[in-house]
Amino acid sequence: GWVIALLLVVSPAYSATVALKAVRRNSVPINPPLASVVASPGDIIEAEFFVSDWGDEFPKGFRAFNFIVPGAVVARSGTNGTVLPLGWSASIEPASCVNDADCEMGEVCRSLRCVLPEHNPSMGAFVNATRPDYLLIDFTNIGPEVATASLRYRYFGLAFENGGATDTGMEAYAGTLILKVSDGACGTFTVSMAPCGESILATPAQVEISPSLGSLVINLPECPPIPIASQPPNCAIDARIPHPQGIEGEPLAWNSLEMIFDRNPTGLTVSSFRTRSIPKLPAPSVESVLPSSDPIGILVELDEPIGPERWTCFEHRPTLREACLALLPGDVDQSQATDSADATALVGNLRRPGSQPSIPEYRCDIDRSGLCGPLDLLVLLDLFNGSGFEGWYEAEIPHVCPSLESLEQRLPRGACCNQMGGCIGDVLELDCADINGTWVRNAQCCAAPCSGILGSCCDQASGTCADGVAASSCQGIAKVWTESTSCGQLDCVADRGACCNLDSGVCIDNVLSQNCSGPSDSWRPGAACGGADCRPN
Repeated sequence: GWVIALLLVVSPAYSATVALKAVRRNSVPINPPLASVVASPGDIIEAEFFVSDWGDEFPKGFRAFNFIVPGAVVARSGTNGTVLPLGWSASIEPASCVNDADCEMGEVCRSLRCVLPEHNPSMGAFVNATRPDYLLIDFTNIGPEVATASLRYRYFGLAFENGGATDTGMEAYAGTLILKVSDGACGTFTVSMAPCGESILATPAQVEISPSLGSLVINLPECPPIPIASQPPNCAIDARIPHPQGIEGEPLAWNSLEMIFDRNPTGLTVSSFRTRSIPKLPAPSVESVLPSSDPIGILVELDEPIGPERWTCFEHRPTLREACLALLPGDVDQSQATDSADATALVGNLRRPGSQPSIPEYRCDIDRSGLCGPLDLLVLLDLFNGSGFEGWYEAEIPHVCPSLESLEQRLPRGACCNQMGGCIGDVLELDCADINGTWVRNAQCCAAPCSGILGSCCDQASGTCADGVAASSCQGIAKVWTESTSCGQLDCVADRGACCNLDSGVCIDNVLSQNCSGPSDSWRPGAACGGADCRPN
């Protein structure tokens, strides 16, 4: 979910509670504010940050806060759809840009990001410093401000006075976050806070507190069956001939798509789907919806074949997920452009040993005969040369294909503790299981309790032994780690040897390494002075 982290510079003597609670739903007050709220697609949820329980000692000098809200994670923390700040009119990860020419059609370049013209994230993120319950109300303030150039929102406030506000036992307001639930959203969205040192609540003396962090949970209706794949696959390009050679009035292109769901779809009709074209051009209409050969699939049929040099997208309206197809005759390598590389790709496929092509039929069966063979190369050249066709050499699809979001992208992620006590971040539970790790849902590595397999660590240089040590913490030329043992089970004897002083030539037997550490000393493990060369330099 959204991660709202607070770095509170921490002394164990103090504690505090930081919470994000819903205070309004569609402008209707929620009283008292709640950390869990029921909502519907299209709702607007207004939430506020509250700080409490910091005690009477800590506030002396308290005067700054800095909250970081990495919002790209929470946006898709539910099963489908998004929860985004009000006014955010851009993709979740906007493309970088220098000017408008770097952006997609309809977008503009602002603050080096491609956004829609109506983009105004300040509508959904602010701090009202005039409220009587504002955290720094008794101070002369710098700010407060909220940085919203990216979805990593940053709430900031600073005051000059050395005195601190008194803990009245009431929650103090620290900022507002207004969230818009998208159409088609379903499942549970969680706005979590992670104590990973990303934000600050501090005094001039850097007095630290360790906050108890809450979460805001937005509960949406149960999800309908969700599309997770398609056949042909999303963003596939039909490289075959667009019509019989010399007969332009008989278009040959895809006029249907099989959409695969996460479970058996029921009750779907023509009105459950719609089409669009990228760029915005007339698109075929959905004519029928039929069961497919796949028990969790639906065949969506169009009233005419898709058009060339564009993406035709099939959208499942209940979830707003779509799969897109294109027609670009000759685009064997699926580069969205036709050139000599396509002929090279086709020849390479023909040279492949065995009877099965290495690329799908829609890329190599150029003449639509049902087979991929040498004749397809001749027809490809006809396509490029305009022999019976329009001439498709150096044609292109200039727009990026939207991607059908797979179910895997919706699965929860977390921190994975490996057996050595190390941590890997942003990992699926199944991927963590593959390495026999311990998975912590929605956690970051900085907050995951990764202890790993413990054992004993024998330092053979000193003869000392430590219990309950991870292998990663028992490193050194004279240290030996033994898995799942205690020092009482080991005979941890220090290595001894000869200690030669290379200035004087003096040698001493049976010396521990740490006792032979002078600037001119040379320790010889396991050796005796009789066999050691201790001649002076």
